[in-house]
Amino acid sequence: MLFSLERILTTISIAYNRFLIDYCSLINLRIKHAKCELLQKKVHSLENVVSEKGVSTDPAKTEKDRGWPVPTSQNQLRQFVGLASYCRWFVQDFATISQPLHRLMGKRSQFVWTPDCQMAFHTLQSKLTSRPILAFPDFTSPFILDTNASVCGIGAVLSQNQEGHKQVVAYASRALSKLERNYGVTRRKLLNVITFVSFSSVCTFTICTDHNSLNWLNSFKEAEGQVASWLEKFAEFYFKIEHCPGLKCSNPDSLLRVLPAFTAQIASNHLQFSVSELSERQLQDNTIVQC
Repeated sequence: MLFSLERILTTISIAYNRFLIDYCSLINLRIKHAKCELLQKKVHSLENVVSEKGVSTDPAKTEKDRGWPVPTSQNQLRQFVGLASYCRWFVQDFATISQPLHRLMGKRSQFVWTPDCQMAFHTLQSKLTSRPILAFPDFTSPFILDTNASVCGIGAVLSQNQEGHKQVVAYASRALSKLERNYGVTRRKLLNVITFVSFSSVCTFTICTDHNSLNWLNSFKEAEGQVASWLEKFAEFYFKIEHCPGLKCSNPDSLLRVLPAFTAQIASNHLQFSVSELSERQLQDNTIVQC
């Protein structure tokens, strides 16, 4: 008798659930029926949605971000950032994007909504409502760790080649401290790698970076202090480093590369006059004419 693949998988799932129930009975563990979801294509777990494709954000949470009005006070801004932070693992470069908003929430900061804040607010709304899906990691296959560091933050994208496609497994990012912002380019790139290298500590992986100097990571001569400590930490992992030019290294820093142009676009939208009107008013200004 021929069985379809769907029926075979259903039979296996039923058998597994029976085994689970029998094992719980064997160890005298009780299960509450109202809190169980068996034979489901997707379930809600820890405020996320888990399906056969991977883990995604809960639509009930992200829909609140879609209609969130522009904050007009620090309290409203804290509420939005707090809601957005729950799914920061689904947002690429979350720390870099949200930095203008975090600066505005400081105790000594005046609440002045700038074009940078508007850009960060709009970008977070867009990314949170797009419902990204993180694939399940396959620990029998190598990982790919894309890293990048800017003057204000560091970020990484952990991915794998699954079924012929590059699937994102996790995003990670954080802002740089005042001291770390004074690091040189090479030290900042090293900090980026050492911060997120533990993501792939269970197996071999490839580090993709746009900084060519890291190719000689294992041949640094006379390393001292912090760098020597980092190199000792790197010795615990099995990895290789590939240099990816900036234009090809689009995963970890795509937002950083379009940041100036996008900021200029938002700033121009806040002008009260068109270019022609501004030119006419300049000609009518006696001070400018005399110059």
